[in-house]
Amino acid sequence: MAVQSLLRGLVALGGVPEMVWSDAYALGWLSGYALGWAYFQSLGYQRSKRRVNRHDRDGPAVLRYVLEQVAPKERSIEILQRVSHLEESNDPEFRRGLDAAMKTAFYGAGGDLDPNDPDHQAAKNLTEALAKAGAYAAADRSAITGNLVARLFYNVVQANRAGGLSASDRDRARGELSEFLARIMEADGPVLGLTAVQAADVAARLYADTDGEVDLRSPRAALASRPALLTELTEAVIQLQKAGRQFEAPGTIMWVNTLRAELMPELRPSVTQMWSLISRGGFLFGAEAEARYEDVTGCSLPNNIIFRAVPEGFDDCNS
Repeated sequence: MAVQSLLRGLVALGGVPEMVWSDAYALGWLSGYALGWAYFQSLGYQRSKRRVNRHDRDGPAVLRYVLEQVAPKERSIEILQRVSHLEESNDPEFRRGLDAAMKTAFYGAGGDLDPNDPDHQAAKNLTEALAKAGAYAAADRSAITGNLVARLFYNVVQANRAGGLSASDRDRARGELSEFLARIMEADGPVLGLTAVQAADVAARLYADTDGEVDLRSPRAALASRPALLTELTEAVIQLQKAGRQFEAPGTIMWVNTLRAELMPELRPSVTQMWSLISRGGFLFGAEAEARYEDVTGCSLPNNIIFRAVPEGFDDCNS
């Protein structure tokens, strides 16, 4: 069974973490992977171009059977109830995990790669590069599917587990976010604009430096593909502050808070509010902010306008 194989992979990576059975994204993934394989393979949709609707046919029965097989027996009813609640409330994290798994199962069971899907293309490019290096005999469907699973499930779970924040880390994250949010709530348009162009610059540079592999506009996928990303950006803020360059730090702080919210769902409302303030009060001052940045630092910001956007999952219409 596809989900059982998936969990065996987690065991090989250090065990199935407790968060799998409570995290909305992880439960969405397991649900989507189970349903995806059932539909696209067992029910004969493997050559269909359409993405299956999770309410079609006997989806709930398939999902119930799968979770009863793989979830801890003493918690199977509790987990099924949580999945039902997440599904019925259209939880955005559950939906994101489900959709990620569906597109993985769609391709794995015989569908076509979507040329417009960044995850499909990233997995394809990585597999082709590894095949050239001799890691795979060929960049075939099985290898590409494996890299999709790694990118969208294993890496996310590992990032959540390895980056699992201690109680003191969580307290610090809440305090720092509250402080930063209070500051930008009092800021005027030009200051918000400066934060906006700095955040866009951080995202643009990271995207360029990794050949598009790490795109902060999709924070969860970015963290999945580079589990140390939060640590790296946090250290960058520390170094800027140590060097007396606090003026340059707000853009990076935006991303630190955003990535923390991927690991701490309770931060999401505040981070969504943070991005709402920047998008409504800062994006309009982009040109003025770029000029001010150059005046203060002596460095010009490259054209990064396509990165001046609220990241996936943090638009206030999703809150």
